[in-house]
Amino acid sequence: MTRSLLIAAALTLGLAAPALAELAKGDVPKPVGSDASFVNCDEVDFTKWRGKVVVLQLGHTKVEQTEKQVLKLKELRTKYGEKGLVLVSVFEESLADVKAFVQMHAIDYPVVAGVTDLRTRWGRKGGFPTTYILDVQGKVAWVGNFADRADPEITMLLRHVSDVPWVPATYAEVLDNLDLKDYAAARAAIEKTLAAEDVPKDDRGRLEALRGWMDKQADASLATALKKKAKQTLLDRYHALEEVVREHAGSGAAAKAQAELDAMDGDKKVKRELDAWRMFVEQFAQAKKVELTDKKAAMKLLKKVITKYRGTKAAAKAEYWVDLLKG
Repeated sequence: MTRSLLIAAALTLGLAAPALAELAKGDVPKPVGSDASFVNCDEVDFTKWRGKVVVLQLGHTKVEQTEKQVLKLKELRTKYGEKGLVLVSVFEESLADVKAFVQMHAIDYPVVAGVTDLRTRWGRKGGFPTTYILDVQGKVAWVGNFADRADPEITMLLRHVSDVPWVPATYAEVLDNLDLKDYAAARAAIEKTLAAEDVPKDDRGRLEALRGWMDKQADASLATALKKKAKQTLLDRYHALEEVVREHAGSGAAAKAQAELDAMDGDKKVKRELDAWRMFVEQFAQAKKVELTDKKAAMKLLKKVITKYRGTKAAAKAEYWVDLLKG
């Protein structure tokens, strides 16, 4: 075989150049360089995909295995796209060549062309394609040639996908409170951070996105609290609203919950019902302690609610239990 034929065979196998050291597990890939051109997207920013699982595949339009991987990547997206999987293919060839490849194979996921330092920016595992699977922290979790062979790893990594917007680890106060589900403290930390003038524009956007996500959690908690009116006691609803105020302090939902609490406290009829339920809860707890040894004492405790708050739902509940104790 002549030298030219050997070169041609090597290209077909994706081995035209010596393999360079690929990224290792735990590495964070460098961002796409300034020389890159984008197809089917405006940019590729790995940090914006934190919280998702990313398939980063380095390819070559003249390598047969890269062509075959297009179908495999589409299959992975169909299978896992709604669960948080993101695909991106990167090429060192010109924008015109890559666009032609994209059109030929009807690729509609993000593609990057013209990354002239592709082999040193990320490195290859033997040849093209080379695939890196990034976990929700944006770190390399798997390295190989063919993305479909990472299906088991992708399945495991997707278990950690979250809809919580990613923010850099430098904002530890925000993240620590978020991990503790202390949304009020996390919100306060965000507001304090956003008040500073030296916050980078991208980080400001991420923090605002996280605050927006917390607003949705607060709105959901408020909706749940308001539903308790029909399904549970008035006191349950009151306590649920108090929880919204406490856990989501600073949010619009917390302000609405507080307004609802104020309205309940300001309504004499509602306030009397609330007081009746509070007394019922206290008396019922004491009645349970003495029920087995002294039923009369248990009934006496419950009758206090009936006497003081006759006509309320709490008093009706107390009467129900007194009748049960009578047998």
